[in-house]
Amino acid sequence: MKSQITEDVPFSTGGHKAGALSIGAVVTNFNGSDDIIRCLDSICCEQPLLREIIVVDNASTDNSPELVARHYPNARILRLDQNFGPCVARNTGLRALSTDLALVMDDDVYLAPTALALMLKGYVESEASIVCPRILLYPDTDIIQCDGVAAHFLGTLSLRHGFAPRHEHDPPLAASKAVDVQGCLSACFLADRQVVLQAGGFEETYFFYFEDLEFSLRMRSLGHIVVCTEDAVAYHNRGSGTPGLSFRGTSVYPEKRFYLSSRNRLMTILIHYRLSTILLLSPALLVYELLVIAFALRQGFFVLWFRSWRWQSANWPVTGKLRARTQGSRKLSDAELLSGGPIPLAPGVVRSRPMCWMLDILSTCLEFYWRLLQPFLR
Repeated sequence: MKSQITEDVPFSTGGHKAGALSIGAVVTNFNGSDDIIRCLDSICCEQPLLREIIVVDNASTDNSPELVARHYPNARILRLDQNFGPCVARNTGLRALSTDLALVMDDDVYLAPTALALMLKGYVESEASIVCPRILLYPDTDIIQCDGVAAHFLGTLSLRHGFAPRHEHDPPLAASKAVDVQGCLSACFLADRQVVLQAGGFEETYFFYFEDLEFSLRMRSLGHIVVCTEDAVAYHNRGSGTPGLSFRGTSVYPEKRFYLSSRNRLMTILIHYRLSTILLLSPALLVYELLVIAFALRQGFFVLWFRSWRWQSANWPVTGKLRARTQGSRKLSDAELLSGGPIPLAPGVVRSRPMCWMLDILSTCLEFYWRLLQPFLR
């Protein structure tokens, strides 16, 4: 690693943020092995833009912290004594940074050359507090993972251009503006560090899954703008993922993933939806919950589904406090925060053609219901 660059980045023209900006990187690591080195290699290709790099290690059991220390001695390593999940790690890194902007990345994400510069350009020229790149799968780089995200009214995360062929959504010419989106995937984004911290950072109750959904909803409800610079590219290494949590479409669906997804989806609805919204959308939410139960029964997860609901009751004081904080400071209506579209499902969850047809019909019906009710949400 070259000697660390400490100068701020000057901008003489541009949008409302013209002036000197400092940028730091927060990379969360858990058993990143060679991935974390590749991630840091990609960041340091644009090192003149970075003032500091912080790697937050979530109690890794491999040699990745030692690899980071050996290959990047100027990177600051913060070691947590146990795996508290990515939310705690990100917040720890954001608080430790001293820069204006924070590039937040997971250890299995790599930036393409000039990606950070293009994200910075999108930040300077827009009114946004958060800028996300186009995230492509790796090594299948002709597939888009997402160009930003949206909060689906069923309480799940919808990926913009999710798993679509790259050529079907070629970004516009470089001279174009960044595109307004509803949220960001937590795997990679550039943000105003103080704005994120003042909003509470990532909600640490989530541990894993849908933490980016909750984060995006909260940031937008406070009136902050999120944009995507589609010409800035990051690669997300699919690999095998985190054991016991990741699902790649062909293996057995992990129990812990099902439990956390079910639990966190319900918690997100309870925190962010108006009571009137829950009432109006209750038929659609009930239909979706029946689908979840059917899936749980088929996979042998019914006890986990029950536990996800029991958790809501046992932890209502925590959820209620988060709800009071969120509802008391929000500036947008549910009609503005939520979106429709097909039922979001991970690729490979449904494999039979008849079931795909049934879900397409159900999605059409639920989308019609959403369009009828959306104007009445506040």
